[in-house]
Amino acid sequence: GSEKLEVFARENFINNITFSGGFDLKETPKYLNEIDILNNLFGNQNIALDTALSIRMYYALFLNKPIITTDDTFTATEANKFGLGFSINPENLKGIGDELMDWYNNLDVMDINHKREAYRNDVIENNKQFYQEIGRIFNE
Repeated sequence: GSEKLEVFARENFINNITFSGGFDLKETPKYLNEIDILNNLFGNQNIALDTALSIRMYYALFLNKPIITTDDTFTATEANKFGLGFSINPENLKGIGDELMDWYNNLDVMDINHKREAYRNDVIENNKQFYQEIGRIFNE
């Protein structure tokens, strides 16, 4: 999924970025610790991609790391709610590097912290309610 970004970086002599491709899930914490921005570009205009909620969004939320998402997806909508989502149209990457850096350098940390806390609390409460309901169903 990151091939276009890798080509863009190479063609524009952007050297402060690393592409790893696939990796063993056990290595996830290592990569999460090393990154500054999560890449969640999977495309859109496909019901599975448009409606999926990526685990990477939760990494962004709980680790306070920005995430690049695809326009018109559920993940983009949700990540934007807590202020760490940068959504793009993968068909229009002209000037995207400058746009991303401007956005990144102007993040409002106080606003993001407030939004993250509220969103995180909702996620935790929803998760708790889900497990209570599952317990109720299976204990009937």
